[in-house]
Amino acid sequence: MADEKIVLGGNKSQDDTNQNIPVAEKVERTSQDIAQEHNIPKEYLDNEFQVPTETVGLPSRGVFYPNKKDSVTIKYLTAEEDDILYSPELIKSGRVLDVLLDKAVKDVDLRPEDMLSGDRNFLLVEIRKTGLGNDYVPGEVTCPSCTETYTPTIDLSKLGVKELEAMPN
Repeated sequence: MADEKIVLGGNKSQDDTNQNIPVAEKVERTSQDIAQEHNIPKEYLDNEFQVPTETVGLPSRGVFYPNKKDSVTIKYLTAEEDDILYSPELIKSGRVLDVLLDKAVKDVDLRPEDMLSGDRNFLLVEIRKTGLGNDYVPGEVTCPSCTETYTPTIDLSKLGVKELEAMPN
């Protein structure tokens, strides 16, 4: 926000007699200009919000990728990702998870569309944990044997990764 431009003014202004008087061109000023004008210390200015990120290892360990990249950096869920998850257009088109992964994966040398489905699914769980924590409550579940209904809580941090059984050659 420190270099954000703020546009002040408009096309017309009213003076004390309520007559419309044209205003000169719009003036573009940064938040730093305004802070200086009003004697606001620079340390009180809102700097650009840095979304936390985390580097996660991929279950495939990168052995199937040309660059052998075995980890990627993902950003934590924010309101922007919430907007993606609840977008009716993306949900209808079936692209909601593709767009979410595209926004969340920060690496430029290994993009989600080039990843194996197992790595993509793993990243979706990891991204979910960054925004909503490890506990996942899927809702009410009915036991098919006894027909008893209960609400389980699944600890996502306890999910395991199936290791490769054979390496490609």
